[in-house]
Amino acid sequence: MDIVNQPDLLKNYIDRYKIHENFTADNLHFRLFHYSKGEYLVSPLKSLEHILFLVDGEVQIYGISTDTSFSPIALSHAPSLFGDLEFATGESSLFYAEAQNEVYCIAISLPLEQEKLRQDIRFLNTILKSIGKKLSLFSVMEANGKNLEERVRYYMEHFCEHGTLRGINNAMMQLHCSRRQLQRVLSKMCKTGEIIKIKKGVYQRQQ
Repeated sequence: MDIVNQPDLLKNYIDRYKIHENFTADNLHFRLFHYSKGEYLVSPLKSLEHILFLVDGEVQIYGISTDTSFSPIALSHAPSLFGDLEFATGESSLFYAEAQNEVYCIAISLPLEQEKLRQDIRFLNTILKSIGKKLSLFSVMEANGKNLEERVRYYMEHFCEHGTLRGINNAMMQLHCSRRQLQRVLSKMCKTGEIIKIKKGVYQRQQ
C-alpha cells in the first residue's frame, strides 16, 4: 500500500463520490491510498487501522475455510466501504479483501478519528447501511430456497445500478454460479422480455 500525495486527485474522488455527505464531524483527515494487484485491504491477519472508501478498481472478497478451500463471496467496485463490520464489532475481519487490479481508497485513520466517528450519527448510519446491504446480498445469494433465476432477478433489481448488470465475471462471483449457468438464465430472461441485452456482458432490466 502506498499513500498518494496528490491533493487534486484526492479532492476529485471526494467530490465524485460525495464522501463528505457520510459525515457530520468537521476537520476529518482524509488520505488517498493506492493498492497494487494482490495486496489486501483487510484480512483476518491484520488489525483494522483505517476505514476505507473504495473509489477506483476492483476488490475480491473471499474466505478460506479450515481445510484451506477458497470460498468467493463478492467482487466489489466503487463506491464500497471496507472496515464497516470490523468497526461495528471491534474484531478482526473474517474475510480477505484483495485488490484485483490498481485500487484507490480514501482512508480515515481510526487511531486519529475513532472518537469523532463513534459520535457521528450520519457516519454510523452509513455503517449500518453498508452492513445491511452486505448481509442482504449474502443471505439472498446463499438462500437454498431461491433458484438462480430468482437470485439474478433480485441481484439486478437491488444491487445493479439502474438495473443494469455489467460484466459476467462480476455477476458470477456475486451469484455463486458458473458462466454457463448464468448465461442460460440471462438468455431465458431475454426471450421472455424481462431483460434486454445492451451489448456483450451488459443486460438491462425492463421496468
